[in-house]
Amino acid sequence: VGTAGITLYRVGGVKEIPGVRTYVSVDGSMADAPRHALYQADYTFLAAARAGQPPARVVTVAGKCCESGDLLGENVPLQPVAPGDLVAMLSTGAYHYSMASNYNRIPRPALRRTKKRRAACRRRLSSPSKKLTLNCPFPINFREVMVQIVQIRIILYHLAHQKLLVGDSMQ
Repeated sequence: VGTAGITLYRVGGVKEIPGVRTYVSVDGSMADAPRHALYQADYTFLAAARAGQPPARVVTVAGKCCESGDLLGENVPLQPVAPGDLVAMLSTGAYHYSMASNYNRIPRPALRRTKKRRAACRRRLSSPSKKLTLNCPFPINFREVMVQIVQIRIILYHLAHQKLLVGDSMQ
């Protein structure tokens, strides 16, 4: 199971810091691939369109969370890539998806199963309303929840403002 999965990411940018390192930023993150951030698990990466070519350079694959530890791989040999290219992260089957979270409000990725060159959707991309209903035994209307949250914030603001006014008048 451990070597069964392949995770695909889209390259957002490539940044070279001469004499230091080259970063390849992708649309994934430590939210959906936490093992490297947690305990420096190593993965093999391939440029999906150039998988048969030898690696051209060593890079650091960075996620989209904007955290210092949001790295999916360091010192990774990789073929040339450009923004928009797909990068495959190999051997992600055993724990990759099961350890994923909605950290930083990033939805979990879609999950597909392939068999005999056919793909089937196992889980669709998470959405905010789906995240709310996953933990609730009753149906929730996402818009209604957002309206209630805004109303609660307004009440809290007025209560805090009122306390300050009461406190000021008592001095």
